[in-house]
Amino acid sequence: MRDFLDRVVYDYPFLFVFASLFFISVFHNIFAYFISFSFFAVEVYFNRRLAFVFALFLALFVVLNAHKRPHRCKGFGEGVVENVTVGRGLNIELKTDRCKLYLFAPIRYNNIRIGDVVRFRSGLKSINTLKNKDFARYLESKSIYYYGFVKSLVIEGKKQPLSFFESVRKRIEDEFYYFLPKEVEYFLDSAILGDGRYKAKIKKEFINTQTAHIMAVSGLHMGFVFGLFYLLFYYLYSFVGYVYRRYNLKVLASVSAFFPTLIYFSITGFHIPAIRSFLMTLLFVFSLIFSRERSSYNILFFLASVFLCLNSSILFNPSFVMSFLMTFFALLIWSRVGVFVKNGYLKTAIFTFLMSIVAMPISSYYFSKISYLSFLANMVIIPIFGFLVVPLAFFGILATPLPYGLMKVYVYKLVALGTETLLKVVGFISSISHPINFRLPFVLVGITYALFVVFFTTADKLLPRPDSQFQTHRRISF
Repeated sequence: MRDFLDRVVYDYPFLFVFASLFFISVFHNIFAYFISFSFFAVEVYFNRRLAFVFALFLALFVVLNAHKRPHRCKGFGEGVVENVTVGRGLNIELKTDRCKLYLFAPIRYNNIRIGDVVRFRSGLKSINTLKNKDFARYLESKSIYYYGFVKSLVIEGKKQPLSFFESVRKRIEDEFYYFLPKEVEYFLDSAILGDGRYKAKIKKEFINTQTAHIMAVSGLHMGFVFGLFYLLFYYLYSFVGYVYRRYNLKVLASVSAFFPTLIYFSITGFHIPAIRSFLMTLLFVFSLIFSRERSSYNILFFLASVFLCLNSSILFNPSFVMSFLMTFFALLIWSRVGVFVKNGYLKTAIFTFLMSIVAMPISSYYFSKISYLSFLANMVIIPIFGFLVVPLAFFGILATPLPYGLMKVYVYKLVALGTETLLKVVGFISSISHPINFRLPFVLVGITYALFVVFFTTADKLLPRPDSQFQTHRRISF
C-alpha cells in the first residue's frame, strides 16, 4: 500500500490537490476538511517538494471562497452583455460594476449582442427565491446571485475586445443567415460559432439522442478543428523535402495547427466554457502527440484546481463537469485502447463507443433521459459532424469575405447539404429512440464513475494483450 501511494503521489501530485478541494466544495463540513487534511498529510509525507504548492492552493481556496458573499446589486445602471439566449423571450447574462445578473427580457430586444454596453432598469430577486434549485445552483456556478425582469434596456455602446470578436462572428452569422436554411443556420451558429441564441429551437432531437453536447463549443469541437488543420499541415509539410528531413513533422504540424485553432477559439467569444475547452483540448492533443500521459493528467488536475480556487460553486456547472470528466476519460480510455488495438480506424471506433458509454450516467443526471440508441447515435452522428460538417463549416467561414457570385453560392449549397444530412440523421434516430425519462441520483453517478476508473486503470493488467498468450503453461512441481 505504501509503495502504491508513493507512486501515485509522485506521478500525479495535483490529483491530491484537486481531490482535497473537491471534497470541501461539495460537502462543506468537518468531515470534508478532515479528508482534505488527510490528503495534505499524504502529500507532505511522500512528496515534500510539493507541500508548499498544496498549502498555497488550500490557502487561495479559503481566501477566495470561504467568506464569499454576493454584493447587493442594483436594479438599474450600466452593464456589459456577456451572453444572450433566445427562447420565448431573451435570457441575458449581464455584468455590472458590482455583480452579475441574469435578466429575462422581452423578445423586442433581440438586437442585443455580446459585448454591448447597455443601460437597464429591472426588478431584482435573489436566486434563493427560485423554485428550480438546479437552475439556482447553475446560476451560482456562474457567480450570478440575482435575477430579474427587464423594464427598460438601451444600448449605449460596445466594449472591446468582446465586441471585436463578436463583430467578426456577426459577419459570419449574417452570411449564414443570407445563404443557409433556417435550421442549418441555427445549428452552425450554436455548434460551430458558439452563439447559443437559437439553440432552444432545435435542441430537442439532440437531447433525445443524447448528442446535445455537439451543440455547444467544447473539447470535441476544438479537437476536430485542431485535427483538421494538423492533418492539413502534416500533409503539406510532407511534400517539402527540406522540412521533413530536418524536423519532426508531428511537432511542426501541431505548432502550425495551434494558430488557426486559437483564431477559432477567439471567434467563439471567450466564454468560460470555450476557455476551458481550449485549454483541455491542448492538453489532450499534447498527450496524443508527445505521449506524456502523466504530464497530461497533472495539467488536467491543475486546471481543475485553479477553477475550483476561483469559484468553488463551479462544480454545479454542467459545462465544467462534463468537459473535465469527459477529457479525463478521453485521456484514460485512449491510452488503454491503444495497448490492445493497433488499427487506427478500429481504435477510433472503439474509443467512440466507450466514450458514449461513459457519457450516459452524466447525461442522465443533467438531462433526465436515457436512450438505448445513444451508443448508435454517438457512433454515427459524431463522425458525420467531425469529418463532414466541421470541414464544410470552415469552408463557409472562409467564404465570408468573398464577393457575391456563383462560387460563393455553391460553397454555401455544399455547406447546407452536409449539415442537412446530419440533421436528418439526428431526426431519424430521434424518431426511433424513444428515450426514457430517468435521472440517476448523484451518489449512483459517483459510484458508477468510480467503477469506470477502476476498470480502465486496471484494464491493461486484466485483459490479454494482442502480443501475449491468453494463459501461460501451468508449471508442475513435486
